[in-house]
Amino acid sequence: MQFQPDTLSTTTGDGTFGSCLTEDVIVDPLPHDRPYFEDHLTFLNNYYSKISNGKVTVDTFRVYPLDSDSVYTLPHQMWHYNHNTTEEDLNLRLTWLFQDAWAAASADSDIDFDEWDTFIIFHAGVGQDFNVSFDETPHDIPSAFFRLENLQEALEDPDYQGVLVDTTGVDSSFVSSGMLLPECEHQYEVDVEIAMNGTEALLFGQWIGIPALYNTEDGSSGVGRFDLMDQGSGNFAGMAPSRPCAWTRVFMGWESAELLYPDNQSDTLSVNITGYGDIINPTQHEIYRVNINESEYFLIENRSWNPDSVMGYWSPDSLAYTIARDRFGNELYLKEDYSVEKKNADFGVIVEVDNYDFGLPGEGVLIWHVDDSVIEANYADNTVNNDLSHRGVALVEADGAEDIGQEYGFLDIGYGAEYGWSGDFFFAGNQAFLDANPNLSAVRFYDDSHPETRAYDGSPTGIMIGGFTARDTVMQFWIKNDWSQAGFPIQLAEPSGTLSPSAIDLDSDLQTDMILTVTPGGAVQLFDAEGNAQGTVYEVRQIEDLLGGISTTTDTLLVRVDSITATPAIEVFDDAFLAYFPGGNEEFYQLVYYTSGASYLHTHTLFGFNSVTPVIAGSWHSILVYSSYKSGLVILNEGFDALHSDSLFDGAQAEGLCLLDTTSSSPAFVITDSEKVYLVDVSLTIQWETGIPFIPDFSPITLVHPIDGRTDFAVVSSSGEVTLIDPADGSVRDGFPVELGFAITAPPVAADFDKDSFQELVITGSNRIAAVQRNGVLAANWPLTLDNRKPIEPILSPPAISEMLFDDELRVLFGWPDGSVDARNRWGQQAQGFTKSTGEAVTSAPLILQLDADDAAELLVLDQSGALYCWHLNSLGNFDDLLRPWNGLMNGNQRRGIAAPVAVAIPPTVPGPLVVNKVYPWPNPASDIIHIRYKMGYDGTITARIFDSAGDLVKEISQPGYAGLEEDLIWNLADVSSGVYLARIEAETSAGSEKTFIKIAVIK
Repeated sequence: MQFQPDTLSTTTGDGTFGSCLTEDVIVDPLPHDRPYFEDHLTFLNNYYSKISNGKVTVDTFRVYPLDSDSVYTLPHQMWHYNHNTTEEDLNLRLTWLFQDAWAAASADSDIDFDEWDTFIIFHAGVGQDFNVSFDETPHDIPSAFFRLENLQEALEDPDYQGVLVDTTGVDSSFVSSGMLLPECEHQYEVDVEIAMNGTEALLFGQWIGIPALYNTEDGSSGVGRFDLMDQGSGNFAGMAPSRPCAWTRVFMGWESAELLYPDNQSDTLSVNITGYGDIINPTQHEIYRVNINESEYFLIENRSWNPDSVMGYWSPDSLAYTIARDRFGNELYLKEDYSVEKKNADFGVIVEVDNYDFGLPGEGVLIWHVDDSVIEANYADNTVNNDLSHRGVALVEADGAEDIGQEYGFLDIGYGAEYGWSGDFFFAGNQAFLDANPNLSAVRFYDDSHPETRAYDGSPTGIMIGGFTARDTVMQFWIKNDWSQAGFPIQLAEPSGTLSPSAIDLDSDLQTDMILTVTPGGAVQLFDAEGNAQGTVYEVRQIEDLLGGISTTTDTLLVRVDSITATPAIEVFDDAFLAYFPGGNEEFYQLVYYTSGASYLHTHTLFGFNSVTPVIAGSWHSILVYSSYKSGLVILNEGFDALHSDSLFDGAQAEGLCLLDTTSSSPAFVITDSEKVYLVDVSLTIQWETGIPFIPDFSPITLVHPIDGRTDFAVVSSSGEVTLIDPADGSVRDGFPVELGFAITAPPVAADFDKDSFQELVITGSNRIAAVQRNGVLAANWPLTLDNRKPIEPILSPPAISEMLFDDELRVLFGWPDGSVDARNRWGQQAQGFTKSTGEAVTSAPLILQLDADDAAELLVLDQSGALYCWHLNSLGNFDDLLRPWNGLMNGNQRRGIAAPVAVAIPPTVPGPLVVNKVYPWPNPASDIIHIRYKMGYDGTITARIFDSAGDLVKEISQPGYAGLEEDLIWNLADVSSGVYLARIEAETSAGSEKTFIKIAVIK
């Protein structure tokens, strides 16, 4: 397709074929006639056939017009289609070129458009495809791949169907996609001969579904010279475009990756050089995969620019080279110093190259960090690698520097590495790696190395890869993972949402024998300790990939029901367990599973929707199961006989419940979707009801304080309100309700964090964790702001609380919405080995358990997509020795919601009426309200007398104080000026008085 002739100096040539070149060029020489373009299409076939292992071929092609001396002519000069202004204007004008070109071609009766899969426009002139220092021809036409949506967007016409090219058939024919390529790519401004083959291969890759791996917004590199779909298309001046990387080859189905399951014993593996495995060692693999989480993984491959033993050549001047050939077999040597040598004087167009990786910057093992969630989210827009900090496909640069995609000046340290260099490969003795890791004596890829094996969210993975051998056609490495648990992760049959997993110990040896999971869609699955699915229900599930391909997988289920609305309550017997759970269609289920493998499902119809987590009272053969029933409750016994009361709550619906104690006669404390709460006994009689000033949103829990035997029911709302209720009469405890000032986003839990024999109510919210004492005062150091980088991230998973190894500190374990699990102590410090990455949001309750015969505990986590993870964590400590005051949803399989009992603390030696080191202001400085925190050794009165810098008394605050509890005096600063104030804090008790002084800063 030629243009109307022009005489502009801002275009290369005059718009007609052959006008852009001189006769002495070596690469893509004249004449640019029909055989010339046929040769380029032959290259396309040879290249893709080789790099895809014969799975992609260009079987048939034809260049029009059929007359070798004829061309189609566009109605405008070249500059009309590129004004060199805005990107939007360029897109529109290239669309006009697309329309004009196919309109011209459609007049040719030789073309049967229905015969072809794809279309290419070859236009006269040079492509504006390479960044040169100064572009003297800014009106040249850039190469492009057109999709229908690109045309529609440029024309602002969502109904546009493409260029109408044929109306003779039953249905009209449209050309709605295709490629735009120049006749050549020579860049005369810098005197470089560039072959068109690389650009042609890249655009064809987009047509068959390979996404661009460079930044499609600004053109910056994403994976450098290591892949065709980025700078690799221009390797050796486009004459030897790079092979695609491991990810592209696997994604396209051309090769498969061997999935590794590393454990704490290192395995040594061999990896063949890419492209020659069938020659070198057919029993070894070319690609390995190591999963990080549900969406992230590493791919490992061996690449070389000059594999001596299979496809390497050396010239008499000791320069390595590879051989390019034209259609007649004439040879062109491509040498490592980027010179070329014609072995035949009449060499034509390159149609094949022996080694397509000849343009790589080195050799060795390449490791790719892939995130399928990024790829899936951005594939349709072709923006897979547009985020420099979180690419879908990223090369792990072994030198520890993330140079690819950067822009460096000549004097910058990273200059020359922006597209990759030899230091990016892993191999024995890589000095670039060792320079970046002076504490290491060998190349080893781990959580503490540079680069590191962490997930994108920063979570350590425990993956360690080392033992890299010297660069060769077959290389070795070893791999291990100290945290992996055999058989995990497991993908459930469908997403699990907020429903939590259950660990079942059938023989009371403190070791988990079975893991039960349920999904909102009704899939009930049971796994043994090795992750093997139990059951006889088999379901085939289809999975569609981004290319439209369909694969199938078979899931093993214990049972399938219509739907499930709450996590089961479970009780274990001698040789069986019972699981109770509500369905979404007025059913309530009892699942019985025997250790023999037999299982039975019983159904009870409730005649009303129920999404309340059931609760089991009692144990063994005296259990009672509480659940919601219309405006009341239902109680079922082991034999599934039911006692109903559908009108207990004045038309309100039960929204959650917990038990007062663990006996089979325990009453249930019930919250509703009104401002009333109830205590209901086993005969479904209301013992008392109480009004509270808010509507609860999460299941209540029970706190027991052993030092004085006090028990509390805790109720919270999503808007941040908290109250404690006396089980004896339903009265609200002194100091409550309180408002935390932030949204609560998960059910509360409880534990004794400061080991004073008083349990704290632990509450999670948007990036915060708070602990409330039984007097309504926030515990010291709470609330914690967990991560300043995630200021609005809500914690949606019900937390667990456990000790950790070494520090004897309780930690709150919870899931982040970004797909990770965290563990923090009351100071906000993160536990060793955390966070753990899942890839999808964690909205279910974490579980600490013992799955194997060793001492260390495991952490079980189910993300909302249905991926079940288990980590072997030495940092958790020995399972038998761990204090786990809250573990699993509602603190146990019975879902009773009762905080684990705590030991009665040995009364500390009381230094006096006032614990002086517990007196401090917070926040300090302050502008609106200041809290004066204190702790008293005895009951009495606490008084704060506050003086300004002149010594004048400005405020006196006094209130009762109670022994052993941290409390606050509140000073409202509304009428207080900025300055520094001195506060005299005095405790007066039966044991005497004691005082201390603190400074308070006020800033307005």
